Amino acid sequence: MRKETLCLMRALLVDATSYTCVLPSELQQHKRLFFQIEHQVRRARLGALPLRGMGCYSAGLLELAATLRACGMFVEYTNLTDARRSLEALCPATGPDVVGFGAVCATVPACAQVAAQMKARRPQVRAVLGGAHAAAAPQLTRERFPIFDAVEPRGGAAAASLLAGRPVRIRPVPRIAYDVLRYPLHDYGINVITASGCPFSCAYCQDWRQSGESHPLDGGITTLIGQLPPGTPVHFCDSVLGGGGRRALAVCDALQRVDHGFSLSCDLRPELVTTRLVQALTAAGFVELRIGLDSAASTVLRSLSRRVSETRFISALRTVRDTSNLYVSVYLVTGLPGSTPATLEANTDMIDRLLGSGLADQLKHHLYTPYPTDQRPPELAPVTIVDHDWSHYDRNSYPVYALPGASPDLIWRDFLETEAAINRAWSRAAGLDPQHIVNGPLFSDYNAAVYLGVPGSAGAT
Repeated sequence: MRKETLCLMRALLVDATSYTCVLPSELQQHKRLFFQIEHQVRRARLGALPLRGMGCYSAGLLELAATLRACGMFVEYTNLTDARRSLEALCPATGPDVVGFGAVCATVPACAQVAAQMKARRPQVRAVLGGAHAAAAPQLTRERFPIFDAVEPRGGAAAASLLAGRPVRIRPVPRIAYDVLRYPLHDYGINVITASGCPFSCAYCQDWRQSGESHPLDGGITTLIGQLPPGTPVHFCDSVLGGGGRRALAVCDALQRVDHGFSLSCDLRPELVTTRLVQALTAAGFVELRIGLDSAASTVLRSLSRRVSETRFISALRTVRDTSNLYVSVYLVTGLPGSTPATLEANTDMIDRLLGSGLADQLKHHLYTPYPTDQRPPELAPVTIVDHDWSHYDRNSYPVYALPGASPDLIWRDFLETEAAINRAWSRAAGLDPQHIVNGPLFSDYNAAVYLGVPGSAGAT
């Protein structure tokens, strides 16, 4: 009796959610000092720094991989760099049937180029773009890059169905297919997710445009136990932990019941900070809380639908300090629409206040980037785009836009001055002499790898 060969549909998932970026020399100097200070501060606050993987992966794509495999598809996972390298070896007869790209704005042009080269060698391959950028600008992306057969703004079952070419219902499957990763799991910075989307709708942010979906309350962290050593940093990459205050408490409750032993971090909004939640975070194994201020100018925040007062923000930080020993990182953004010369002074004063008082252990800083959207919020009308090359849309690179009364050069100057102000205030608050740490170790996190090319791990004391 003749044995029939089962021909599985082949899917290639290309993770283009991270990339490397060469910074101008002056900014490189600021960033290098920043990571040197961070190494010292974290070691003083948290003790010996655990090994931290430097590789990146997309939790959403790994979920998609698990779903497609459960549907009987053969799935291969790679990053954008490796996908480019393997193009010449792509076999027209046995290559993938469909390639799914998970992209951010800066990597969309490169994804389009890879898709075109794949189609040149294997014309029948379907190319699908998804990810954060696709959620915000699907129509604009289709118009600019018709090489993609589809741009899928949603995730989950919709993305799986599009890649499989037939309706797919999400069934109970292994939520994260870590085994498709090319390198050992400990080589990666570990990110998990409990909720996509965001309950807030700030005009300058795109997270609220993503489809809101709930994921397992523990983020799938139980599957990591035994695969990673105790103390490994694990970040919950939800825009807001759990998708909101009530569910954040449920996440903490679920984690308390798991003897995970990892060092957890998450993002939260000051509006959601309560004594009860901070206590729950500590009990669940969180050691770091990241919280957004974005701008010290209340007029800027109000004009962009960010409705939090300075009083509420400071109150939230005091609640954290009075209730826990959490390491507190505060986000700050330069160049938001509505910024004026006075905004720089307000931000600089706030930097001194937060670091000098100890309300914040660290300030993370980036440049506002006007990521493209199909429907531009009216609040962003004053933003004039001067560079339409999406590969330049990076949060630490020269501005692609101008504001009324602020040229790209002026915005860049403010950005560099803020970088310097953070390093001055931070080294002063930590009692560090920048001259003494200039040749010292850097805290090797994802951003150090992206912008400075730092290899290895933040290890060692």
